[in-house]
Amino acid sequence: MTRTVDVHTHLYPRIYIDAMKRRGPSELPRIEGEIGQERFIIFPEEAERSGGGRPMGPEFWEIDAKLAFMNQFGIDRSVVSLGNPWLDPLDPQESIPLARSINEKFARLEETTNGRITAIGTLPSGDLDTIVREIEWIAGQPGLRGVVTGTRIADMTLDNPELDPLWHALEAHGLVLFVHPHYAAALSDLGGFGHGLPVALGFPFETSIAVTRLTFAGVLERHSDLRILAAHGGGTIPFLAGRADAGWSSDPQARTRLPSPPSDSFRRLYLDAVVYHERALRATVDLVGADHVSFGTDHPFSVADPQANLAAIRALSEPHIQEQVLGAAAGQLFQMT
Repeated sequence: MTRTVDVHTHLYPRIYIDAMKRRGPSELPRIEGEIGQERFIIFPEEAERSGGGRPMGPEFWEIDAKLAFMNQFGIDRSVVSLGNPWLDPLDPQESIPLARSINEKFARLEETTNGRITAIGTLPSGDLDTIVREIEWIAGQPGLRGVVTGTRIADMTLDNPELDPLWHALEAHGLVLFVHPHYAAALSDLGGFGHGLPVALGFPFETSIAVTRLTFAGVLERHSDLRILAAHGGGTIPFLAGRADAGWSSDPQARTRLPSPPSDSFRRLYLDAVVYHERALRATVDLVGADHVSFGTDHPFSVADPQANLAAIRALSEPHIQEQVLGAAAGQLFQMT
């Protein structure tokens, strides 16, 4: 029987929510309100209107609520991560101990849920040495199988050569890096529709830019054992891979850093299947192969639509591809038996 594994699902421990609630009333992102009425405010447009932001209920932090969601949709196992904005907005003095506290909580989930929920760690803000030290600690925890990050690390874009120690640490320990958007690309052009356009377009383009920069810089070529999982099907990468090749081939400067077309490197990526449509899922599978694509939900956010994502997978006529995307690929990626 095919096992269903959710690789894109979030938890927000109360210690994290409380830290975000301590941020000032003009700071973004922030969480405000009393328990039961809390709202998560990310974008300026949400902050400008009364009652803006996303409601946060127990599904954001309660393990039992996560398990109930999994049972509802027939999900056998989940790989949970702290959701955006992670610890990026916090001062290192606060984020370093908070990262460890969150990671300790997440490391126990696999044991306390009889293996149904496993987790990946989160990184503190601050300098690269601090971040690499936390990766080394995460690598020693059997219940943590990777780390989640936004599209910048230590305030550097992912193509920055100064990140080489981080890539080496992830490779050495076989940890997956889950790249997820938060700030949204072209945000100033996406106003007037609440969070609809930032989430629909800004998030996937943010991921696309970050991962394509990394690819053009040759990171995936130099670090062949690096395993990067890109959120939301890699954004637009499955559809713009040919355009990326055309841009690369037309510019001699681009070819000095990457010796072969970027689409060759894109095939090294792992992508989730949070794309909602069969035609989008087919493009994703066509680019990287079914063994590099894994089911996800984006729970507990309102954009989550597990029925649509499961229907897209089951619409694929090839049973072996369905099996890979539903769970086999995730089991291999996160080394889960």
